[in-house]
Amino acid sequence: MDTDGIQTGSFIFCTSYIVDSADSQERYRKWLAYYDEMKPRFGAARIFLIDDGSALKNIPGALSVVDADQRLPARLPDGPVMFRFDQHYGRKSISVYPGWWRSFSFAARIAARYGYRKAIHCESDAYVISERMMNFMAGLDDGWTTFWCQRWGFPETALQVIAGPQLSTLEAFHDLGEDFWFTDLGNAGFAEHILPFTQVIKNFVGDRYGECMEDYPDDVDFVCQAVPSMQFQNRGRRVVKTAD
Repeated sequence: MDTDGIQTGSFIFCTSYIVDSADSQERYRKWLAYYDEMKPRFGAARIFLIDDGSALKNIPGALSVVDADQRLPARLPDGPVMFRFDQHYGRKSISVYPGWWRSFSFAARIAARYGYRKAIHCESDAYVISERMMNFMAGLDDGWTTFWCQRWGFPETALQVIAGPQLSTLEAFHDLGEDFWFTDLGNAGFAEHILPFTQVIKNFVGDRYGECMEDYPDDVDFVCQAVPSMQFQNRGRRVVKTAD
């Protein structure tokens, strides 16, 4: 179990909102199974979901639930944990998504409470599948790193590594609160344009394949906007591949 102030490693997290549908349940089940198995390759100790008010009946039984509206406990249960906000903020428009901002930035509060030095953000439809990319992410110990979305020509916010002092920068977005989360800044308000990345890495192969494909190409490093037809375990080829 974690004890307040003694962790020095990292955790993998996604934001979540689970509805009463088979596709939604399967999306998070698949993500949990994959990253729980792969977390040692990222150098990560724990797997967390930060949730935007999912109904309790929709939450998988494998998850322990912590109330994110209250002071976080000094100790966490073993295994995957969901930090759950009671009120659902959701997404109000294409450029106003307070639920995501609250959940995403809350990762910094978790890191501060439990002494983690790195937060690895892999959204619930984003999969890192190459050994070289996992090793790269595991080796990062400072800065705010993201990758590149070829399809849209901007930073890929579904995959980020926030480490060292940059966790305090992330916490500042949480401190801004509802006045920021609910403000419509138009296209300028997209996270891709606001978040203060210290490096955007473009030499890994990946894209938002799920926006235009039912499967992803062989020998890519990552997949975003994954759709249910995409498999990342028991696919018939190695899930983790080493680049030449």
